[in-house]
Amino acid sequence: ASAPEGSLVAARAACLSRHGWTLEGSLIFTVPQDLRPSGGLLALARLLSLETVEEVEEMEDRIFWMDTPGGEAKEPLNLALEERAWQRIIEWLEEAFQTSSRAASDATDAFARAVPRSTERRMAEALSAVLLGEATVLARAKEAAIARLQRYQRRQGKVLGEEAWRKRQMKMKQDWRVEVR
Repeated sequence: ASAPEGSLVAARAACLSRHGWTLEGSLIFTVPQDLRPSGGLLALARLLSLETVEEVEEMEDRIFWMDTPGGEAKEPLNLALEERAWQRIIEWLEEAFQTSSRAASDATDAFARAVPRSTERRMAEALSAVLLGEATVLARAKEAAIARLQRYQRRQGKVLGEEAWRKRQMKMKQDWRVEVR
């Protein structure tokens, strides 16, 4: 996909600014909480999935409904938008999962090299456990996001054939394997 034009980027940034988001530094989200209908990660994925300035203007209040006193979720906003947003979320979760898995592996390596019963070893062991737990949460969140995406796709008449479904299942098993050395 090509980079969005400047006016679309500016419209998205202005929208985020109106809702109290700062675009300096990293954004930090909590999974799975921020994937709920009122969650910031879902709102951001929806906003970034809009393709025109007009869509940003039209959809802002529907995407950020949680910022309006008494606001209620209006889901799905648009099946094609929801599909694009959940595809984006799945990509983000996969990236986060891979990063967490690598970090867990590195911590496990440090744990193995450390002197038994040392503070360094206990710290590496604790870090490894936390990162493995994080990887598990991310894998489960990705699985739930894929299920959500598939529901939107079915509602649009898109259905995976049996062979495509089997290949996707095999890929998920392979992708989600955490290797600890």
